[in-house]
Amino acid sequence: MRLIRRITISAVVAGALSAVVSAALYGSPLALAASTTTSLHDVLVQLRRNSKVSERLNAGFFRAPQTRSYVGSAFHPTSSSVAYVADRGDSSLSLAPTRPTTDTETDTNGEVKVKTEPQTTGTFELPLDVPNRAKVVKVQASYRDATGGNTTTNGTQAPSGFDFEVVRLGLLGDGPTELLSQPSGVRSRDGQAETLNLPLANNGFQVDNSRNRYVLRVTIDDVQPDTRFYGFTVQYVIGKGVPGAPS
Repeated sequence: MRLIRRITISAVVAGALSAVVSAALYGSPLALAASTTTSLHDVLVQLRRNSKVSERLNAGFFRAPQTRSYVGSAFHPTSSSVAYVADRGDSSLSLAPTRPTTDTETDTNGEVKVKTEPQTTGTFELPLDVPNRAKVVKVQASYRDATGGNTTTNGTQAPSGFDFEVVRLGLLGDGPTELLSQPSGVRSRDGQAETLNLPLANNGFQVDNSRNRYVLRVTIDDVQPDTRFYGFTVQYVIGKGVPGAPS
């Protein structure tokens, strides 16, 4: 019986001491509850602020222009008969002055060689690969255009060594649509080495990969080795409806 009393008294004393310590450290139980409530409110407010900041950062990322580059040496000719030089150590693309034919000839040493013929033009393409529903807002072409010597296949003098195009092709057999502001493409500037902004029709276009495909196209009308195409740079903005973009 004495043992039980001692345990009970000890428990009461321990409880009293715990209450004293809690009151000393944290205040009264009511004050502790109020403190806990205020702290939870502050946490929730901070979480809301963080959420708004994340939303703004996310929206800023998707609405800021994204850039993609396509080097000249990656472009492919639209005809297998076109002869060209890809990458002279600078990722450029150049048109060769001659191309092989299907005829052969025997030289003075008795060796049979494939005949060549002059060529004055060649067209090259590369798919435009950007996310579906993104809007293309800027296209640039980088090149070096040697002065003069630009002749097209029909024998007329071309105004410069390059013609740039951005073309939309329908997957259901729709005809090609030029997406630059000039229906025949945009010519380079003769004798210039620069990065040229190519004016887009309607200030840009929205990509619809489900119904169309898009190609970057360059036609080279000069066979001088210093006439070199370095590539396209495309800027686009990811808009509404793209997975991950803000609503």
